[in-house]
Amino acid sequence: MRQQYRMEVALTLLGPILTRGLTAEPGVDAPIARDGIGRPMLPFSLVKGKVRDAFGDLRPANDPSVTDWLGKASGKDLDPERGRLRFTDFTTEEKGDPEGLIERVEIDAKSGSVVPRHLAVLEAPFGYGQPVEFRGAVEFAADAEESPKIVDALDQAFRWVPAYGAMRTVGFGRTQKVATSVAPCPERSKGSPGGTTSFPLRLRFDRPLCLVGRKHSGNHFESLECVPGAVLKGAVARLVLDLIGSSARALDPRSPSPRWPTLSRCFEHVRFSEARPMSETATHGPVVPPLSLVTTPTRKGEYFDVALEPGPRLIAGAAPAFAPDWKEADESFIREAFGWPTLPRERRTRTSIEAGKGRALDQSLFSYGLVLPRSRRPGRSIESFVWETSVGVEHKDIAKTDRAAIVSELADLLAHGLPGVGKTRATAEVEWLKSPSAPKVAGGAPPGASEHVVTLQTEFLMTGPETVPGRPA
Repeated sequence: MRQQYRMEVALTLLGPILTRGLTAEPGVDAPIARDGIGRPMLPFSLVKGKVRDAFGDLRPANDPSVTDWLGKASGKDLDPERGRLRFTDFTTEEKGDPEGLIERVEIDAKSGSVVPRHLAVLEAPFGYGQPVEFRGAVEFAADAEESPKIVDALDQAFRWVPAYGAMRTVGFGRTQKVATSVAPCPERSKGSPGGTTSFPLRLRFDRPLCLVGRKHSGNHFESLECVPGAVLKGAVARLVLDLIGSSARALDPRSPSPRWPTLSRCFEHVRFSEARPMSETATHGPVVPPLSLVTTPTRKGEYFDVALEPGPRLIAGAAPAFAPDWKEADESFIREAFGWPTLPRERRTRTSIEAGKGRALDQSLFSYGLVLPRSRRPGRSIESFVWETSVGVEHKDIAKTDRAAIVSELADLLAHGLPGVGKTRATAEVEWLKSPSAPKVAGGAPPGASEHVVTLQTEFLMTGPETVPGRPA
């Protein structure tokens, strides 16, 4: 049986250091990349790519362990093989000079003079030769025999990388020192399950999330705000398979895990609900507003539900506006009224690197639109967000005698958190709740009402009554 390990890595780099960000002050052509709370960072994808390059130099060609540990890019079937190693962003607490800049120009090869209009201004908070320590981690599941091999391979790879970031050929981001340590993953679970058939819990993610919904284009992935239940269920299944050392793509109820037998056997019928975001300090959870909600220009800051209206009519003397016609102010007001936070977002652009040349591969640019679990907005303190969900064992094919065992085994499985969520492979700290947060908008019909309105809170496949077997004529 494998267990989860966490390898802490401290990279000391010599300035200047430039990993390109997308948010720049006026006049700056190349800003440094920063995380949600403003710390300079090396993105996880950059660090992972440098480790992969080092493996290419240090390990035999076509070494299967490289694909096993780091994964394999998707081919024409768009089905990538996920690696077992999960990298975090590497950040530094050192702020450097907030006004530090470096100007670079291009020199004409024939005349030796400056090429007109070829001036680039780079953000450079760290000066030439200044040592800066970036800290991050690599997490993985392995048994006692394999874990030292992974740790040794990673330690060699980090020490092999000569520099990180842009402008490496002119001395930026040179590696001065590498320090590593490894230990079993810490506990990342709080509380104990409370409930009978539905067990609420909160998730706190350790890094930005990318949960792809509707794609805007072939090379841009914009994250959803909510974590679909299928994503959570898939991450749980992947965790079980990783820990038992299986290469299967799904749990097989016919050969359950010896440590989590009931969960494995009944996993198909366990329900994972959609995880919805809320501020860590909020007392109420978000609610999806009904499509029958309207606003009106004569009553700003108010909304009306016309579901039970007998027919079209004016609202407060004006034509009502439904969701497709709302302006930004209306939409923001409704979201706030129904408990939806305004989540901070970040965009990261990535590209494949051409093997042997170390430069960007043509036509391989793509970007992620990420949701940030922590953020410091201008003039404010750090704000953190959590995602609330629930696990249900009420399915008719789950025996009542198995329900307590399923939840107990799931709590044991998630003792070290839930890793591998979304494209960034985020890890969630789990907090079991005694009861779910109350919705921001109270439901229920007024006394004596003969009609009720039901607002579906998640997507639902409606089946026509005529398709139900055994339906009476």
